[in-house]
Amino acid sequence: MQSNGVTSIVREHFDSLATQYDAKSSVRAKYLSAINMLILRKIREENKISGKVLDVGCGTGTRAKAIFSALPMIEIYGSDISPKMLMIAKTKGLAGLVNSDMQFLPFQDESFESITCLFNVIGYLSTPIQRIRAFREFHRVLKSSGL
Repeated sequence: MQSNGVTSIVREHFDSLATQYDAKSSVRAKYLSAINMLILRKIREENKISGKVLDVGCGTGTRAKAIFSALPMIEIYGSDISPKMLMIAKTKGLAGLVNSDMQFLPFQDESFESITCLFNVIGYLSTPIQRIRAFREFHRVLKSSGL
């Protein structure tokens, strides 16, 4: 995985939060549930209820697990820069997890029907060039008919 100083700081920060992340997020459970419902509604509206979905910046896998639980016919994948967050995601039964920087996704072109990337994940990219690189990666791995 390519890295720079900011990437290392972000990785270390989320590694240090990993064990308490879900507990701290529980205070936002109503909000997070509402976001999940919006995502699921859009996936259903666009008829993307099968195939592969990628959750970029998946953290501990809570959102990915919610999507898969509601739509068990999809293949859910998660990408995160924090190995410790991914270790927790694996305990939730998620298998398609990769430790990667969103600017360099390790997937083939046009692999996914849908991509989610929430919270301030993009905000952790410190320059416009990094943000453009990440969006180009999203475009590259998303099917031309993707969501």
